[in-house]
Amino acid sequence: MFSFVSAARSRGATVRVIEGDARLTLNNARDDSYDLLVVDAFTSGSIPIHLITRETIQLYQRKLKAEAVIAYHVSNHYLDFKGPLCNLAGSIGLACLSKLDLVQNPEYKQRGRVMPNTW
Repeated sequence: MFSFVSAARSRGATVRVIEGDARLTLNNARDDSYDLLVVDAFTSGSIPIHLITRETIQLYQRKLKAEAVIAYHVSNHYLDFKGPLCNLAGSIGLACLSKLDLVQNPEYKQRGRVMPNTW
């Protein structure tokens, strides 16, 4: 289900995945050096709220190129992060787009994907 990286590489894109605490890793990175930052840390019961603070998003902005994107995956069984995150983005001049994927695909279910309305 997570085929974006391999598909991008097969089309000739250079994709570098850096795992770890984004704030610590990005502190050491050059400013204006990333095209895309994916933040995917909200699905567990332990909520990393520090990843959606004004200071953290401003750090992300410094490290991203002018036309870059910060993509948050904010699915969570207990909390809805979309509203607060979009409000924060708007307060610092960023646009916020969201997509709710409720597709019930038997292949996805067979491969382990749990849909929100099946919890």
